[in-house]
Amino acid sequence: MADWKLLGMAALVPMAVLTQGAVKPAPKGPVVVYSEMHDHVAAKAQVLWDITNATLDDEGNPSAKKMKPADWIKLKAALADLSASLNRLGGAKSFVVRGPGQKILDEDTTGGAKPADIQHHIDANPAGFRQYATALARQIDGIGKAADRRDLKTVYEAASELDGQCETCHQTFWFPKDAQ
Repeated sequence: MADWKLLGMAALVPMAVLTQGAVKPAPKGPVVVYSEMHDHVAAKAQVLWDITNATLDDEGNPSAKKMKPADWIKLKAALADLSASLNRLGGAKSFVVRGPGQKILDEDTTGGAKPADIQHHIDANPAGFRQYATALARQIDGIGKAADRRDLKTVYEAASELDGQCETCHQTFWFPKDAQ
């Protein structure tokens, strides 16, 4: 019975990966940065971190024994969605920070990032913004290849580096005053 379950889960991997990565094609108009970041990039990066952190053994090392087949499926789906979102950002002709009716998380907080300021930073260097997104997409694709090989050590190490890359982009486009 267990063999049938594994076979069934193995059959779901390509479907989960394909549907997650193909959910949303590149829009004809501007890409809404907040939607991509909130709904895809942050959400799927969190899935990546949650899965990899749950594999740590008592010494703080990733243990493949703690990865279940369902974890690999969930990981691959998250990576596919994350890559697709970053590729939408990397291939966008133009950007709008937020869509109609959207509020970014801390825009009403004193000292919080303001949409007009973020828009100004992105508009001042859209090629740089695309470069950050494209570079991060390539890193995510590399993590996906390591996940295909079930190389948890490489997945974990690369996932651990993502936070610094995210922070660099945020300091450039979201909170440049804080970087000074």
